[in-house]
Amino acid sequence: MSFLIYPTIKQAPILGMLGMGGGIARSRVTEDAGNFSVFFNGTTSKSFIRGANNSCWAAGTGDFSVEVFLKADQYNHYLNFVNTRAAAGTTAGWTFSVESDGTLGFYTNNHTYSTAGSVVDDVWTHVVTTRQSGKLRLFQDGVLRSSADNTQNFSNQMFVIGINASGVDSNTAAGWYRGYMSNLRYIVGSVPTDYQTSSTTNGTTIFTTPTSSLTTTSQGATASDVQFLGLKDETSATATDVAGATISKGNHGSDVTVGHAGPF
Repeated sequence: MSFLIYPTIKQAPILGMLGMGGGIARSRVTEDAGNFSVFFNGTTSKSFIRGANNSCWAAGTGDFSVEVFLKADQYNHYLNFVNTRAAAGTTAGWTFSVESDGTLGFYTNNHTYSTAGSVVDDVWTHVVTTRQSGKLRLFQDGVLRSSADNTQNFSNQMFVIGINASGVDSNTAAGWYRGYMSNLRYIVGSVPTDYQTSSTTNGTTIFTTPTSSLTTTSQGATASDVQFLGLKDETSATATDVAGATISKGNHGSDVTVGHAGPF
């Protein structure tokens, strides 16, 4: 059980363990202002957050990194949690998703790069895709799950969170996400140094899962390359630390709300 004490700081409970010799108490104070999340209701094709069309989302053929903390609520269909498109109605981009069986996947046009692991329902997990020197890698909680060669030119103009971007403008999008997301960071032009590796051996632990909210420089990120950093604010679902273009909710904005405490 946890308590929030206002108006000063958020304070975790004192945890006591009672034994024959008395009690042992342990306390911890949490002051991470970025430890919040956004809840996506996932009931309609209009439950999403969108970055306005802009070339800032385009990774081209170079390096990039996209990461987020997930706490999916249910798997009744595949769940697209973040993706890009060259334009509405096209498939020219990439999609990061969870399948109905909990398998984590990353898709580029007709290519599928999926993991051997899976996302557990209602449990926080940290997922990352990087492209470093023409090699795509998928990580879950710091462990390399999949890798493949990829030099596709992502001339993306759309950045969409919570549904498949190909149907955004026509309100026919599928694969809407239901659950919580926190600390989404999208970097174009580089990969954080902590996530860089030459390994292609699945099951290898490459980095330690972040234990505090992400910043523009944490994990060795290059601040000037960060195009989006958000889903971590206590008061607004669309608030961002960084956004390369205007951020807004879909037509059913009430289905996207500030969630409970984040993963830290």
